[in-house]
Amino acid sequence: MRDRDNAYGFAAFEVDPGTEPGGRTSMRVTYYAVAGASGGLTPADRFTMIRSRRDGWASSPRPARAADRDVQGN
Repeated sequence: MRDRDNAYGFAAFEVDPGTEPGGRTSMRVTYYAVAGASGGLTPADRFTMIRSRRDGWASSPRPARAADRDVQGN
């Protein structure tokens, strides 16, 4: 986001981790423009990111990664 009128701003994040393993989690982001010397806040942009939770496979064994193996590959 580029705001030519207000050089400063910040983003606020609201996270919903979801309730079910393997379900969905979301993060809602709101960007606020800080206007002038008064510091008034104006919501300038808002979006939500959604993805599947990574704990859906928790009940099954995790596959071994290269970093988990010893030098001989065992």
